[in-house]
Amino acid sequence: MSGTPIFAPTSVLAPDWWTPALTLTERTTPADTRATAPDWVADTEAALALPLGGPEGGAVVPGRVPGAQAASHGAGGEAVARGSAAGTETVEPGARPEPDGFGAVVWPFVAHARRELAGRPAFGPGVDVQAVMDAFAARLGARLVRAASRTLVLELHRARKAGRLAGATPERRFDDFVRLHSTPSGLAHLLTEYPVLARLLACMSRQAVDAAAELLGRFAADRAQIVRRLLGGADPGPLTCLAESGDRHRDGRAVAVLHFASGARVVYKPRPIAMHGHFNDLVRWLGASVPGLGPRTVALIDRGEYGWAEFVHARPCDTAAGVDRFYYRQGALLALLYALGATDMHFDNVIACADQPVIIDAETLLHPALPAALGDAPDPAIAALTTSVMDTMLLPLPLVGDQGAADMSGLGGDHSDLFPVDVVSWDAPGTDEMRLVRRPAPFAGGANRPTHDGAAPDPTDHRDALLAGFRAAYDAIVAHRDDLLGLRGLLNRFADDEVRVLTRPTHVYASLLDESTHPDVLRDAVERDRVLDHLSSTAAVPVHRLTVGHELAELWNGDVPLFAARPGSRDLWTGTGEVVPGVLDTSALDAAARKIRGMGPADRDDQEWIIRASLATRRTTPIHECPASEGPAGEPVSEGPVSEGSAGEPVSEGPVSEGSAPEGSAPEGAVLDRDRLVAAARGVGDRILGRAYQDGGRTNWLGLEPAGDRRWTIMPLGAGLATGYTGTALFLAELADMTGIERYAATARRALEPLPGLLDALTGRPDHISAIGCGGFSGLGGVAYALARLAALLDDATLAACVEPAVDLAALAVDSDDELGVAEGSAGCLAAMLSVHELTGSPAARRTAMACADRLLEHPATATLPPGFAEGAAGVGWALLRFAASGADGRPAEHERLAAHERPAEHCRPAGHHRPAERDRFAEYGRELLVRAASSVPAASSWCRGAPGVALALAGTPAVLTDPAIAATIDRITAGIARGGPLADQSLCHGESGRLELLTVAARLGRPPAVAARLRQGNALLAALETSGPRCGDADVAGPGLLHGLAGIGYALLRLAAPDLVPSVPLLQAPDRRTDA
Repeated sequence: MSGTPIFAPTSVLAPDWWTPALTLTERTTPADTRATAPDWVADTEAALALPLGGPEGGAVVPGRVPGAQAASHGAGGEAVARGSAAGTETVEPGARPEPDGFGAVVWPFVAHARRELAGRPAFGPGVDVQAVMDAFAARLGARLVRAASRTLVLELHRARKAGRLAGATPERRFDDFVRLHSTPSGLAHLLTEYPVLARLLACMSRQAVDAAAELLGRFAADRAQIVRRLLGGADPGPLTCLAESGDRHRDGRAVAVLHFASGARVVYKPRPIAMHGHFNDLVRWLGASVPGLGPRTVALIDRGEYGWAEFVHARPCDTAAGVDRFYYRQGALLALLYALGATDMHFDNVIACADQPVIIDAETLLHPALPAALGDAPDPAIAALTTSVMDTMLLPLPLVGDQGAADMSGLGGDHSDLFPVDVVSWDAPGTDEMRLVRRPAPFAGGANRPTHDGAAPDPTDHRDALLAGFRAAYDAIVAHRDDLLGLRGLLNRFADDEVRVLTRPTHVYASLLDESTHPDVLRDAVERDRVLDHLSSTAAVPVHRLTVGHELAELWNGDVPLFAARPGSRDLWTGTGEVVPGVLDTSALDAAARKIRGMGPADRDDQEWIIRASLATRRTTPIHECPASEGPAGEPVSEGPVSEGSAGEPVSEGPVSEGSAPEGSAPEGAVLDRDRLVAAARGVGDRILGRAYQDGGRTNWLGLEPAGDRRWTIMPLGAGLATGYTGTALFLAELADMTGIERYAATARRALEPLPGLLDALTGRPDHISAIGCGGFSGLGGVAYALARLAALLDDATLAACVEPAVDLAALAVDSDDELGVAEGSAGCLAAMLSVHELTGSPAARRTAMACADRLLEHPATATLPPGFAEGAAGVGWALLRFAASGADGRPAEHERLAAHERPAEHCRPAGHHRPAERDRFAEYGRELLVRAASSVPAASSWCRGAPGVALALAGTPAVLTDPAIAATIDRITAGIARGGPLADQSLCHGESGRLELLTVAARLGRPPAVAARLRQGNALLAALETSGPRCGDADVAGPGLLHGLAGIGYALLRLAAPDLVPSVPLLQAPDRRTDA
């Protein structure tokens, strides 16, 4: 290309070039109260007017110098930083700019800012002016490049497509683009088209100058104190760099680390730090109250509106015992932070200094609670979680995304993790083909974890030390709370301190600031207004409606919006100092005093459960992992198909008690003690009641929810059967029905209180319905099943009225759910709808069951499912056979006609098989899937994915039990369970309770190995519960849920005590004597 000029040869901007950069509010301001032009206009024009020399002023284009670094090179002849100067630089032949080579384009703004800073009376003695100015220019250049890069890349592509760039390679054409746009005329042309970009660059530059000058002036005034009080009296040599850290607030001010020639560092905080000083007082008080604690504090210089802090260096522990001491102190700090209502103690706010955890930022202590949205139904579990130790952010809280999970907490910060979401990056940088992409990025982590011998031990390995420190400090706070409370108490010292209030997550602001640099919104400020006004449409709580105007103003100023409070007040303050009165329902000081008065044994027990649960969220072992079966459970049965039409009699008729088992199958006279079983179930029920949170008419629990296949997350229980409150309520209702104890039924009713409103809220929300799914345990099918059961158990008309709406929602979910299995997909919904139909006679349930059966028959993925029960072929085959046995040929006439049409063979059966009559299609395919599962029994010893689940599907399907190979498979699996002994995990999903369900079903069929194993394993479970308490499947934390937690263990005990009265939940059965296992 010829490199034809694309700009008029002038650097003069039109008189009104800047008016499109005015916001709508500014445009509607009366002319007589509005300045002729804002200050940023003069700064932009001054930057463009700088003498640069060379062709059209001499294009400053970095060669091999990174853009940010190139930005530190001064303009030709310019006097900067008290006489220091740097020359211009042009592209050498063959030189290639670095990825951020756009630094030359924004250089006039950097040069102008540098000149402005040099003219301020900010430099005192003890400053390496050249080094500080170069570092200032480099940082500012990098910031300006980030703001301008998306616009510059768009213009780069436009110029390339128009053939306006000279150069034979993509790199040379990029060089030519930078050359053209770094001339005064080129930059004037760019800013005329994008005046909002000019505003952003000029304002960022002006703020950087003001903030740096203020910092340097304060340093000059306080240097002697800093050396004496923070650096031990040793002169650190000249100041060489001001390294900003964190978000910018209040006109671009940010925390900065001051670097000195000696290597010493000091932290500058451009805000009041009295809060941290008073926190130091409390830490020292706690150290005096807990013998041997010896906590470390941060040395400070409080200067009112700003302050200085020592730079705390991360250091390794000298011994392995030092790691335990670290976590003991961490636990103690956790108790103190919990009592103070602190938050935001993430990995960047903690430093591991040998065996001392040091809190380096205390701006969010005594954080006030924001008023809830009007009309929100209060969930007591949410309230408990948001005022618990979890709210400190010191405890693990993995952020899960497409790239995995990263723990951002004060105990997390792992260096090895990928950032959980893709980050924005440039592909083909430094060429005219560069483009914005999203790609995985490493998570750098922090210096918050103790190290020893070069390794950072996982905090889960030091749980006992953490808990011991927490208990010691918690008990000390309770014992000496009078020292904290009252007018003379230590807590009252915080009354007038400034605390930062997080009204929204900071990443929301950061995302908006990023999106508002898109070129589409930089031509006219009204377009940028529209992007930022996204905050108005997401006002989730009442405070947002009061603060959104201030947020928008601060975002326009380039700041992350800041709100502050005083612990003794109910008002908020904005980043500009304006007061928003009466926003808070209660002051943070009153809330902390109320919490401290309420601390005691029950609350400590609750918080310790949360600590254990949070640590469990760091584990990455498969959630459904369990030991392999010790016996020959995996031996395949004959691969030949079960003969068609062999729906013969079950292996044995009717239930078989332990005493009627075949000779030699169990010790003579040995029985399962029903009274002990029920007593143990009551013990489990009481544990669940003890963990319940109540508020007025509602009850809920905290539990661990699976987040993928390898992670857990702490959440209030949702509505699902597997891990939600419907499953917990189902156990409590069955327990109440068996024992006649009303408190269990009353708790179940209170837990179910939100269900009617939830179903109403889902109506007309296909996106939410699709996300929930139709599954039998984790979807709407399970909810409908639980409602039908609970309505009968609790004799509750309100719940009974909810069954039909739940069925209708499940039917809608079937159409959009790609899952096929029992737990999350159509097979589970099919089984659940059959039970709902049995319980209620609902025609809608029957129709939904038909839809599920058709979907399973037609879906091509059915033929490739793994063999297990919860997600695999065994569960699907069992569900289809159950549907066939329920009278599949009794469907409505129009459905019969549609189903009779020929479908592609690959949609229902493997190629080469003939098609059976319509009435047998479901049974035939179901038998085929079951036989296939039985031919490749997995080695795992769980209901969900292992051999017991496959055997349960076989034992729960009368139509296949006449096949000797099937019966032999059941016997082999149950015998293997007996030989292997009980599992440590006692849950239903992948623990001992799930295996006992198989033994109960098989024993009632009269299978000798199952009768003996049920007796042995049942008594072993009883003994373990009576001596050691329950061991759950949710990461070894006793949660309240059905599949992974306490409710499932309790339900298994009821099944052992009265299998003829309590139907099988793993088989989603209704209490019908004819089909009950």
